[in-house]
Amino acid sequence: MKRKKSWASVLAPAVYALIISFIFACFPTWSYAGYVAIGGNDDWQRSNANTQYPSVRIGEWTVSTGMYAVAIGYSAMSHGANSVAIGSNSYVGPNESNVVSVGSSSIQRQIRWVADGRSAYDAVNYKQLSAVNEEAAKKGSWKLKVDNNSAKTINNGDTVALKSGRNLTISESGGAYTFAVAAKPNFDEVTVGSGMSKITIGQGIAMGNNRITGLADGINDKDAVNLAQVKAMTGDKGQWTFRVNGGETGEDVIKNSNELLAIADDGKNLSINALSDDLGNKYYQFSVADAPTFTKITVTGENGVGLDMSGTRITNVAAGTEDTDAVNVKQLNDATSGHVKYDSDTEKGRVTLEGANGTTIDNVNDGIIGAGSKEAVNGNQLWQTQQQVENLDELAVKYDDANKNQVTLANSEGGPVKVTGVADGDIAEGSTDAVNGGQLWETNQRVGALEDSVENIQGDITNIKGDITELQESDKLSVKYDGDAKDKITLAGSDGTTIDNVKAGNLAEDSTEAVNGSQLYETNQNVEQNRLDIADNKTNIKTLGDSTAAALGSGFSYSEEGGISGEFTANPGTARAKSYTDLQSAVTDALEAQWTLGVNGQETGIGNGDKFAVKDGSNINIRHEADGAYSFNVVDNPEFKSVKVGNVDINQNGINMGGGGITGLRPGGIYQGSSDAVTGDQLWNAYKRMDDLNEDIHIVGAHAAALSALHPVPYNPYEPTTLAAGFGTYRDEYSVAVGVFHYVRENLLVNAGMSIASDGDVMGRAGISFAVGKGGKKKPVLARDLTEMQRQLAEVQIALQQLKEENEALRGKLENK
Repeated sequence: MKRKKSWASVLAPAVYALIISFIFACFPTWSYAGYVAIGGNDDWQRSNANTQYPSVRIGEWTVSTGMYAVAIGYSAMSHGANSVAIGSNSYVGPNESNVVSVGSSSIQRQIRWVADGRSAYDAVNYKQLSAVNEEAAKKGSWKLKVDNNSAKTINNGDTVALKSGRNLTISESGGAYTFAVAAKPNFDEVTVGSGMSKITIGQGIAMGNNRITGLADGINDKDAVNLAQVKAMTGDKGQWTFRVNGGETGEDVIKNSNELLAIADDGKNLSINALSDDLGNKYYQFSVADAPTFTKITVTGENGVGLDMSGTRITNVAAGTEDTDAVNVKQLNDATSGHVKYDSDTEKGRVTLEGANGTTIDNVNDGIIGAGSKEAVNGNQLWQTQQQVENLDELAVKYDDANKNQVTLANSEGGPVKVTGVADGDIAEGSTDAVNGGQLWETNQRVGALEDSVENIQGDITNIKGDITELQESDKLSVKYDGDAKDKITLAGSDGTTIDNVKAGNLAEDSTEAVNGSQLYETNQNVEQNRLDIADNKTNIKTLGDSTAAALGSGFSYSEEGGISGEFTANPGTARAKSYTDLQSAVTDALEAQWTLGVNGQETGIGNGDKFAVKDGSNINIRHEADGAYSFNVVDNPEFKSVKVGNVDINQNGINMGGGGITGLRPGGIYQGSSDAVTGDQLWNAYKRMDDLNEDIHIVGAHAAALSALHPVPYNPYEPTTLAAGFGTYRDEYSVAVGVFHYVRENLLVNAGMSIASDGDVMGRAGISFAVGKGGKKKPVLARDLTEMQRQLAEVQIALQQLKEENEALRGKLENK
């Protein structure tokens, strides 16, 4: 908080001013506490009444209110600190510090006869400025040449516009311009590599007999599938090989196939010729026409390694129909629809069963229950766990009811329970922690000590009353504020009161310290010296004005009323000619001369000495050629976030074929862990093997059904041989079976059977059966006894039926009586 000014610091300057005004009432020269005013018709209040800063003004109606400000000339005004206004009506505003003005917004003056500036802060003249303009005109232009077009001259003030193209982006950062291929370029056609092994991407992908490697597992119906998916479905059996351009026998090699392999050219872009080498080995030569027409894109790697998918998918793939076409997931799912599979073949972290109401998994073995175990548990293990939980519940401490507002502890007889080992509870406002015995004992000790402290405080109060009486007596000699606001102090001397031994106060803009007589005397001496210096300055200013105007050129002059004024023209006779009335604007324009660079509608000024930096961006290589031109080229191995060629869209998620197919695909490697894309031919072989296997399963099922229909009749010693026939069917296959069973004796049976299926496949069987157990009667006797027993049992059943009917008749008679 600032201290208020004392009455002495306020009244002393005022009294001093009154005395000076009285002495020099008839003179037009004024000086007061650092302020000096020279000139008739002076208005002291207008000039300096509201300022505390020393200043100088010379001339009628001049005003200088800024700290150390100088105003010279009729109605000149200098309001800025350390500023000078020279000439009639010259003006310096209150926010313009350290400024020399020789005019105003409505009056401008020349400064003539200015010598050549030599150091950093010297004024320069028109001759020097003209030299700068001539040099800037020489060095302020350059030439720009694009491709083989004619070079164009770029002058200061011109604009060079750079605009991003279809797949090229231009950006600016820190003055450097980056040319880069778009992160997601869109090409009509892209060719990678050259010759026979190039890969072309257009409406589809022509692989040039290269492989697609690193292919992620296909998911959707039209996704490409890799060899690992095909292998998981078919295994490694039944593979066949087709060799071109040499092979194991020097000829084209076909294994495990009874199909006709027909190869023909398209008559337009491809020709096929059967040739022989010097040793007579046959081979086929595939050639591209000299002037082919493509609607697709061909892509090949630098080393001809094929299309590496880096773990991503090829999506929207049309169903493969040719031997070298890629296949999609729908084709693969059609072959594996009945399999139970992982949800993800890569992570294998989940298996979802597809039962409409869920699927029961039965006969699950007991799983290991322990830390880190990931084995499945069965219903019996879960039931045992439930029993253990129910037993533990009897020993648990629980809330009294579902509201959880109370917990009642009781022993087995309903008596109280002791709780031990209770941690210290939080003792604070709002705390609901339980406290233990130790905390309660400590509280009791503090209460006892507090009672002793209260007795001591009562004795201290009695002593304080005596001290207050002594202070009241000494207060009568104190210097005090007039009121609680503490904004005024009135001294009580009847003729005033002298304040002696006052320390020199701080003389600063915001100082509120009191000053002493010595400081005021020093200020008076400085004011007198300023008056003498100003008289000398007036003569020096006139000399300075004339010489400055002369240095600026013939177009400038100086007058005491108007100061330095004039005009000169830079670049006369040219389209860039411009007139100046002040030196600063001319110098600023010369130093800030520039040309403009426009990039995609955003303009940037390039000034003298600035650097126009161009650097390589993503997939762009910029070279400085020998002829001085700069060439912009796409790198040999670009990396894009996505590339679109026709309907084919390649991005980090895979390749979207847009309904097109992949042709010319090299067969993928068939081995465990392979992620190569497979051809339609490889999948066709898998389908054929599966179709053959399905047919065999259907035939075996029909055979089994027919043979299982053959059964012997029970043993009869008089008819030991049974002839049997049976019919069976499974899916679309049928089978007929015949067989014979013969009892060699009652405990020994031999049999034989044969079945024939609808497609001519034959299945046969033969067997022998033994009956074992303890021996009894001889076989013939046992047989006769069994026959007799059956006859007697039939007679007994007839007699029992007759007895039942008689009993019913007798019961009816008894009931009627």
